[in-house]
Amino acid sequence: MQVSRIIAVFALTTLVFLSGFVFSDWLMGRKTTQLERMLEETSLNSESILVEQQLALESPCELRTFSILTNNLDTLAEKISSLPKDDYQSNFLKKKYTLEELKHWQFVRQLNTKCNTSYQTILYFYSKDCPYCDAEGVVLSTVKGKLDKQGKKVMIYSFDADLDFSPIYLLKIRYAINTTPALVVNDLPYLGFVSEDELYNLLSQNLTNQSVK
Repeated sequence: MQVSRIIAVFALTTLVFLSGFVFSDWLMGRKTTQLERMLEETSLNSESILVEQQLALESPCELRTFSILTNNLDTLAEKISSLPKDDYQSNFLKKKYTLEELKHWQFVRQLNTKCNTSYQTILYFYSKDCPYCDAEGVVLSTVKGKLDKQGKKVMIYSFDADLDFSPIYLLKIRYAINTTPALVVNDLPYLGFVSEDELYNLLSQNLTNQSVK
């Protein structure tokens, strides 16, 4: 009788253990499938933006097209931010997104030149171990929010300074970026933390100069 109980307990324990293992395996498989779907969707969105940019170049002064392009870029950024940070595929998509940002930045520069618009641009370089980058991100969001309410046009592009990617390397050489945080405001570099008042004044001063012209 005692032996039967021991066998029954052992069998029950084994069943619980195996059930937990199977459930864990099923859960991991489900998460992997969800991640794969998210990666596929993000990759598709990236390709879509590329086509949209090519079409937009045919009529660069059509602001409705530009608005759609910008909204889609923001959506792609949100999707990529939800992916695992150190995963190979997510890093690959991060590089693709970096290219889309650079193309959008170039498109805005053309827009200002050819269409008499006054978009101000900020390139924001951050890194993983940067102690002031989170604070700089808050400053950028706050200042952009203030200027948006005033109807001012500011485009911010964020780049991982540690990303092993030649376009980032070339940008860092071009603007002599050797620390983070770093900003390139309307093609002028500012190394180190820039306060909210400093950034607001920089952008406001440029808007004043544009209105004088």
